[in-house]
Amino acid sequence: MSAKSFQLKFMKYSLLAFILVCSAPLFAQETVYEKFQKIQNMQQAKEYIQANPELKPALLNLSLGKDSSMLYKRLLRQNQGDVFSVGYVTYKVLEVKDTTNFRASYVFLDGATYTKSQIDSLRQVIVDKANAGEPVEK
Repeated sequence: MSAKSFQLKFMKYSLLAFILVCSAPLFAQETVYEKFQKIQNMQQAKEYIQANPELKPALLNLSLGKDSSMLYKRLLRQNQGDVFSVGYVTYKVLEVKDTTNFRASYVFLDGATYTKSQIDSLRQVIVDKANAGEPVEK
């Protein structure tokens, strides 16, 4: 084999290798991370869940104060749009909402059990005790 034919073969195989290396990303599958980055809202997330049941995807709805495991605390520290992995599980934060929760206590005075004057009298006693700082349970 002459030097010239060796050079031609080398250039031919080098060009082929270069084309294969450059085209590999075109045929590569998207990673879960890349797919999650494309999900922007709840509807897209639900569509992803329906299209990929083999991955066992799920939507989590977490509340600060209620959910206290270490994983949930980490999830609650993330910002909207964040994609991250913990072990083999990948998460995306779709929505972050600031909500205010209220708790109410009440005393029900049944009109079928008490007369109007009894209810008015009991109401005044209850209001006086509440204003004095007595807990509703008492």
